[in-house]
Amino acid sequence: MIIVRAARLSDEVRNEIQKLMSKCCEAEKLKGAIFLDNKLNAIAEMPCFYLAYHDNTLCGLLTMFTPDLRECEIYAYVLPELRKKHIFTNLLSVARQTLDARNIAKIHFVVEPESASGNAVAQKICGDMEYSEYLLSYDMSCPVPHTERPELDIEIDEEHGDDVFLMYKDESLLGMSNINFYHNYATIYEYEIVPDMRGKGYGSILLNELLEYIMENEVDGIILNVNSKNEAAFKLYTKNNFIIKEQLNYYKLP
Repeated sequence: MIIVRAARLSDEVRNEIQKLMSKCCEAEKLKGAIFLDNKLNAIAEMPCFYLAYHDNTLCGLLTMFTPDLRECEIYAYVLPELRKKHIFTNLLSVARQTLDARNIAKIHFVVEPESASGNAVAQKICGDMEYSEYLLSYDMSCPVPHTERPELDIEIDEEHGDDVFLMYKDESLLGMSNINFYHNYATIYEYEIVPDMRGKGYGSILLNELLEYIMENEVDGIILNVNSKNEAAFKLYTKNNFIIKEQLNYYKLP
């Protein structure tokens, strides 16, 4: 087995990866969660693609996403017929050398919940799952309920590319959120209610204001991400007609 490290992928290698992913997804009915764009990495020059070859055929793939200089997410796939031959452990060993050289100690192994083999390997190496990350999508067939907001002021800042919502009461900030419009989809992110004001219904008020504003732009969909550890936010979104689109399980590597 030969392992190749790379910071970028050629078109030929991308085609090889596509064939590998198709076989893996078909075997376990997966969606194919994988990181293939090094432009998003905080360390652009660091090798983030690890390719295992057997008889000149790509048999395993490990990719690393580094959102900052301290943490990393690892995604991996191995051909179904060549599993249990230590391909993943060899890929991980080489990848860990790169991470150790950069002193990146916070590492998560990311697995689709439908992947029985992936979750089994993750549990063997890491132990119990730490959390899940959900991609939620708004049910566009549901009308946005109008919410009365007495004594509340909402400001919208549209000057910096993304739209920023700020909600005030008596000139005190209660909450805020950002909206990104891209390819006729809206993404809600950095949604936050001031800690002392949570549990008073302001979360639903701000969310409905966001949804009304987005709907005025006639988008095809509205999405957001939420961590399973944030139970209050997850309940808020699902109560307000957001449904789970995708789920990824996160295991912390020791």
